[in-house]
Amino acid sequence: MPSQEPLPPPEAQSLGAPLFRGTLWMITMRWAVRLVGLVSISILARLLDKKDFGVVAVATSIAALPVAILELGLETAVIRDTGSSAGIYNTAWTIRALQMTFAACAVFVSGGWLAHFYGDPRIAKIIPLLALSIWIQGFENTWLISFRKNLNFRIDFAFNAGIKIVTVITTVALAILWGNYWALVYGQLAGAVFRVAFSFTVAPKFPRLTLSHWRELWSFSQWSLVRSLADYTAANVDRLILGRVTDAGQVGSYSLGREFADVPITEISAPVNRALGPGFAKLRGEPKRLAQALIKSTGAVAAIACPVGLGLAATSQTLVPLLLGNGWEGAIPVVQILALASLVASVRGVLGYTLTVIGLYRSVATLMWARAGMLIIFGIPASLLAGPVGMAATFSITELIACLLQTYYFRRSFPEFKFSSLGLALLRPALSSLVMVGFVLALNGIGPHSPVLLLLCQVAVGACSYTLLTLLLWQFSGRPDGPESMVFQQLNSAWRLVHRS
Repeated sequence: MPSQEPLPPPEAQSLGAPLFRGTLWMITMRWAVRLVGLVSISILARLLDKKDFGVVAVATSIAALPVAILELGLETAVIRDTGSSAGIYNTAWTIRALQMTFAACAVFVSGGWLAHFYGDPRIAKIIPLLALSIWIQGFENTWLISFRKNLNFRIDFAFNAGIKIVTVITTVALAILWGNYWALVYGQLAGAVFRVAFSFTVAPKFPRLTLSHWRELWSFSQWSLVRSLADYTAANVDRLILGRVTDAGQVGSYSLGREFADVPITEISAPVNRALGPGFAKLRGEPKRLAQALIKSTGAVAAIACPVGLGLAATSQTLVPLLLGNGWEGAIPVVQILALASLVASVRGVLGYTLTVIGLYRSVATLMWARAGMLIIFGIPASLLAGPVGMAATFSITELIACLLQTYYFRRSFPEFKFSSLGLALLRPALSSLVMVGFVLALNGIGPHSPVLLLLCQVAVGACSYTLLTLLLWQFSGRPDGPESMVFQQLNSAWRLVHRS
């Protein structure tokens, strides 16, 4: 058993520069892993057909439903728990194993009916392996949560990055060997096996079977279960609807387009939430400091998500054909529209996760169900009329409405949370990003003819123009406290260390 113990938890007062450094480091490292993922997608898109991606996307979305129905939010419940007793971790592991066992059985027995409903016999062949992947994932060691709870993000990142890299290599190797959708299916299965095996290698302790603390976990999880089903609906219903009203090729184009467009969520908002969640949980009793920390965190997310989201939309005509090759033109408008939705979702994600960790999960569940309902009601006719583009537009509009509702609710719950402060935190990155888009689009007519050189020029011009404009706006605003000032503080600290050495 590994002897390494998680770092001791810091006090609530440490939710400042040290946590900012950890968050910035995590985002940087995740982007390095993301590059590996983009390379793998580029290879797989050339080895496999659009229909392969489409059928696996539909089957995966179907398999995620029982998991969502039984999802109890155990990870967040453990993070919120003020203690660190072994019983909490062990009970969470036991419940998780039971939950995923039931979910896997439900997925397994439904394969034939679902294949008939979607008119694709391949789904019946894929479902059993997806059920096996779900069952294996249920045994992941919950003691891994202790690293996040105690703000030890380096080990948390190393674990997830290692799993991602090994899974990508395995999937690409299988795609080269087989050349069909089985590579994606067995790649998921391999990822589940690697994840569980590595979790018992990295975690500080081994879990044990017990239900001793089920009451404490259930007090949080009953509403988390309601929210998880809404999260599932909002995250997967678009592909399920498209799988019914369009063909697998269009679903494949939509799925890969969304894979690119989700970058602001998966590589910016998600790691920030993982890093800041434990710190926000410690500030539950200090509403003023919590509101200040949330404003600063939202501004930091927007400072990265705005240029990335708008940059993806502006460069998609060059980026998508370059990475995916010929035949994927249908993914371009999907990326352009969903990149904007992802930008909004990255900001909403920070607000929603904060409401969850401080205990207002009932309200978050209600808001998420409202969005899921809108997505179903308007997504079906939009898909029938305009296919993937109609669904992408519906997805973006409902995301914006959900963000506005969530912001309004947070203001009602915390009077210390000011709309004006949030607006100022978002204003600089929004204005700088819009001007950046103008420069990037101008290069389409005057830039190099080579797609590679054009994309490199667009990225360079976009990065330089955004950075310069952001710093100028920050300077004209009187250098307010925000992500820019924290970056300068870290750069000054690094320079002093170099100068002393």
